[in-house]
Amino acid sequence: MAPFKVIIIGSGLAGNLLANGLINNNVDVEVYERLARDAKREGYQIRLGENALIGLRACLTPERKQAIITKFGRSNGKFAAAPIMYNGNFEQTLDLNRFPNYEKSAAISRKILRDLLAEPVDEAGRLFYGKGIKDYSVINAGADNEKVRVRFEDNSTSDCDILIAADGAHSKINGLIGLDNLITLTSHMSFLAKSDLPTESYLRGDKVFWRAPIGVLWGKRAMYYCAYLPDQVRLNADTADSGDAKQLPQYDQSISSCFFAYAAPVGEVPDDIKGWSTEQQWKWIERDMGAHWCTKYHRTTSQEIAQLLHGAELYIYQGRVSQRPSAKWRQNVQNESIPERGHPRVLLIGDSIHAMMPSLGMGGNQAMRDTATLLPILVQLNEKAKSGIVGRTDVETACREYEKEMMPRAFGWVDRSGGTTAFSEDPSTWTGWLKLKWIGVLLDIAYNVQRLTSLFYTPVYTGDAPEFQG
Repeated sequence: MAPFKVIIIGSGLAGNLLANGLINNNVDVEVYERLARDAKREGYQIRLGENALIGLRACLTPERKQAIITKFGRSNGKFAAAPIMYNGNFEQTLDLNRFPNYEKSAAISRKILRDLLAEPVDEAGRLFYGKGIKDYSVINAGADNEKVRVRFEDNSTSDCDILIAADGAHSKINGLIGLDNLITLTSHMSFLAKSDLPTESYLRGDKVFWRAPIGVLWGKRAMYYCAYLPDQVRLNADTADSGDAKQLPQYDQSISSCFFAYAAPVGEVPDDIKGWSTEQQWKWIERDMGAHWCTKYHRTTSQEIAQLLHGAELYIYQGRVSQRPSAKWRQNVQNESIPERGHPRVLLIGDSIHAMMPSLGMGGNQAMRDTATLLPILVQLNEKAKSGIVGRTDVETACREYEKEMMPRAFGWVDRSGGTTAFSEDPSTWTGWLKLKWIGVLLDIAYNVQRLTSLFYTPVYTGDAPEFQG
């Protein structure tokens, strides 16, 4: 066994990204994935902003990072965009693209991103499929040769110095370690769908759907819609020489898509809707929009979104969110007779500790940001192991350093995304409307302050990141 070894449970975005960083720094790592290699994986859209870029820069080779950037999609000709918010009358309430200091993001298919992150890990022989975790134990607790032994559902085991939980919002490790801060959101039911987006559909569609991501929060309901339009890397020879190649947007139709999300109160969603046909489910969404928002939502949904997404399977679920733990949660759950509880050799990243509502699109971004914080800490432990033993004091220090940065950052976004409720404020209420207006005022003030200070220095905005240019 190598002097220092890390095991990651879960080969999602954060797990694979961290594994890339460890491999690139010659740290022994194994990644275990519960699903089979050929399992069908969700292909919904994710938007990557500055927080995710920090993780990509920290963990990936320049070549692998560039391979991901080439798959970014555009909105209104730009990679980086922020949502435009509308009310229940389909009136624009807040265009976040007006504020260069608001974090922009670029769209990419979650499946494409996951595959690009998993590929180097798989090629290195460090990714193992069909291996769900059963439990873990701390062996030789307190001794110099203390390790974490992971037992899998097939009763095989593997030992490591550090165990990383990257097993998502249904994390088993979260419960085993005694944190138990993940809960199911009982107030709202969510509907997700994705469909291909041919260029001809883009050209004849209502351009309001392509300018930027659309966000609607009104009447205890929410909708999000966005197109994913990645550049076509190369043209066919006959197309490249034609005039059409210059006139048409050169989007990669093989992976261009549109993404739709809708949330409604659980009590107003039919109990058996998951058993309905896809057509019946879509008709219910259209009727629900028409009943609680203005008729334009019903019309645009049926004529535009529903046409584009006709036949697209809906994923219907109740989200998982997290409660902010105490800064001393490990000490609070530790038990001498159960050394696994609160142990510093077990670290949690992403949704396994800070699952959040998708309203601000920060769940995946914060998970990937975790890797940038954790990677140098693990690399430092690996270096120490080369010249000696990584003892309990070393891992306690590493654990504190990681959580000291991660907890306030990630749970700050959990709170801003609504905490343990579906929406922090509903703009259809007076308090929600005032809050939305106040956000716009604050962003205007921040923008004007930065304009004044730019007389003395040149500000750098996240939308100006090199990865968003092109």
